[in-house]
Amino acid sequence: MKSYRIKVASVVGLLLSACSSDSSDTNATGTVQIIVVPEDSIPEGLTPGDGGENIKDGFTVTYDRYLIAIGDYAASRTQSSGDKISDPTTHVLDLKNAPRDGYIVTTWTGLRAAEWDKFGFSLVNANSTATGLAPTSDSDVAFMTSSGYSIYFEGKIDNGTDELAFK
Repeated sequence: MKSYRIKVASVVGLLLSACSSDSSDTNATGTVQIIVVPEDSIPEGLTPGDGGENIKDGFTVTYDRYLIAIGDYAASRTQSSGDKISDPTTHVLDLKNAPRDGYIVTTWTGLRAAEWDKFGFSLVNANSTATGLAPTSDSDVAFMTSSGYSIYFEGKIDNGTDELAFK
């Protein structure tokens, strides 16, 4: 059995497959993990410059908090079988302080070793069923849940002369 880890970079990238090293084995199974990894611009902020990850008007953006509620993970195969898998779990994640390798938000085991060509998730409104994954604090989960937010961020934008806080 072979395992694959899927990273959802900044909650928008996607890739999904459960494969065996022997593609002729129709009984082969695999494991898929869905992992949420923030883009570097969340923990590191944005700086002035001309690059694709820069702000061209001279401002610097830093985040003090960046929280999301994510859930309703699903995948399916359109080839022959139409297999479907899902996980309705909702997680609140602190993307500002995310673990270096990201958050493992769901794991599916024993999947048919084949191409899973459709994948989805939702940025959901946090509710009483939402759970946090470390290092997300209990107070951040409570904040998102009581507010019913799907995304919340706060920080500062600064150009060396003017500074503005935002929420």
